[in-house]
Amino acid sequence: MHTPSHASLRQDRGNPLSRLTGNQSVSQILIPIRSKEDAMRAPKSLPLFALALLALPPLATPALAAEPTARATAILNVRTAPGWTAPVMGTLAKNQQVTLKYCTRNGDWCQLGSALTPELAGGWVRAGYLVGMAAKSRVTPFRFLVNPEWEQPLPR
Repeated sequence: MHTPSHASLRQDRGNPLSRLTGNQSVSQILIPIRSKEDAMRAPKSLPLFALALLALPPLATPALAAEPTARATAILNVRTAPGWTAPVMGTLAKNQQVTLKYCTRNGDWCQLGSALTPELAGGWVRAGYLVGMAAKSRVTPFRFLVNPEWEQPLPR
C-alpha cells in the first residue's frame, strides 16, 4: 500500500482525493487504518462512558409538560363548571398566579390546574380576566376555520 510522504500531504492539503494511487479507496485516504485489529478494537473509554450515562439520574420532566401559568387581573369567582350560573367554589385574588389545565374551544372559560392552587383545582374562571395568552393557547383545543361537515358539495 502506498503511504504518502509528509511533503505530499502538505502539498495536497486542499484536495485529499488527489493522493489516491492505484487501487486505493477513498476510505484508505480519508480514514487511515493501520490494521484490521485496530479497526475492530473499540476505544477503551467507550464502556466507561456508557456506564457513566447509565449512572445519571433520569432527566426532569420537560417544561412543555408542566401546566402553563396565567395571572388573574381582578378578584375572580372560581366556579364548579364553565358558565355564569355554576356554583362558586372559591375566589382568586387580583394578580394571583394560577396554572391552567384546559380552556374551552371558544376561549371563554379556563379550568384551573392543581400546581399553584390545589384547593381550586378543576374550578373554572372567565378567561377574559386572565393574563397569559401563551398559557391559554397551550391548553385550548385547535379550532378549525373550516368545518368539512358544513361545506356544500362541489357542483358536478
